[in-house]
Amino acid sequence: MNEPEKRRSERRPITHAVFVATGVSPPMKCQLLDISEFGARIRVGDPASAPQEFLMQLGKGLTRWSRVMWRSDIAIGVEFIEPPESLKRNVA
Repeated sequence: MNEPEKRRSERRPITHAVFVATGVSPPMKCQLLDISEFGARIRVGDPASAPQEFLMQLGKGLTRWSRVMWRSDIAIGVEFIEPPESLKRNVA
């Protein structure tokens, strides 16, 4: 039996290169597999070593702070979150 959908908005399939950045090491190139208003699914080289929170660079001038919600053998699912408070203060 299929479980009911838990997402708040519909996912849209997409294949697009994105970058995962933590500010500690160089950005890591990944592949966006689908996206919704509140999150995304990303194919990464090693899901187990992906940081728990990071800045996802979707394109020129389009970024989203993200938190890993689940991990599989080839991908991670993320929810989009607010930037950390320390960064909000530096931007304001």
